[in-house]
Amino acid sequence: LGDRGGTKLIEDSTDSWLPEEAKCADVLHDRAAAWTELQPSATKSTEDTKHAMNHFIGHGDKVGTFYSDNSPELKAAAAKMGWRHKTATPGNPQSNGLAERTVRKCEEGIRCAIVQSGLPTSYWTYAGPHYCTAKSIMTPSGGTSPYFKRHGVEAIAKMPQFGELIE
Repeated sequence: LGDRGGTKLIEDSTDSWLPEEAKCADVLHDRAAAWTELQPSATKSTEDTKHAMNHFIGHGDKVGTFYSDNSPELKAAAAKMGWRHKTATPGNPQSNGLAERTVRKCEEGIRCAIVQSGLPTSYWTYAGPHYCTAKSIMTPSGGTSPYFKRHGVEAIAKMPQFGELIE
């Protein structure tokens, strides 16, 4: 989602950190559950990346193998997390196709949410996590939702439209 630049952090109501003027995000995807999360980030640092990874896995979850491109912060964060790490083949974008497609879908979902809500583009740090959550709780025709695959129960909450006024 663009360059990662240092910014001041603010704390949101869920006790996670959102960058006030983030220019990047970590997109993480669980292949087994088809669960995707987008974590806005203040910098392209190992620590911010590790924070996103910790948020993604939650408490007690195990990571079998972590796949990524060869970016230094992903490699370093995976090593600090003790995750088995495989990287894409340099110069062969097809070897990283799932990751590229997942990021592209998140970017498209963010754009749609922003346009449909009428909010300024600076709200992408909220639109991205909203899109991923909405995608994860939807049950495809004849299947089970990523939420169910990850948590063992269906989500019971109604997902509001991004930018919808909630009274």
